[in-house]
Amino acid sequence: MALSGNWTKYEYTPHETEVNTVTITYPSEMFEGDQNYEKRGTTETTESPVLVETSTTYEGVYIAISCCSVQKMETGLILNYIYKVYNSQEDRNNDPLFTNPFYEDHITTDYDPDGVITNAYILSYNHLNSLKGFDSLTGV
Repeated sequence: MALSGNWTKYEYTPHETEVNTVTITYPSEMFEGDQNYEKRGTTETTESPVLVETSTTYEGVYIAISCCSVQKMETGLILNYIYKVYNSQEDRNNDPLFTNPFYEDHITTDYDPDGVITNAYILSYNHLNSLKGFDSLTGV
């Protein structure tokens, strides 16, 4: 099980000069345990840099998930997985221990099983294939 095809990797870097300005007005009455209790009745303005999207497309890659898990948390189920990107299926076949991809990353996401718990690898591949940049890949 793997994904193959053209993968677009997106990266986001802060703009050197452009910023987003956000103004937050806190209500004067708040619960004492609120994390913003000390700010009650005040207005706060914050700035954060605008994020600039850059993309690089890699043709003919082979993406394999090396491990995955579903964890039960107090707030629900969490799906975790590590994916590894290879230049080709041949490169992946020559790396039986998943130690030499040209790129790898870890993803954690909420998981709602709709009453059905299925194979964690299938869940991981389906989720990865739904993400921006991975959505044109096909299962192999």
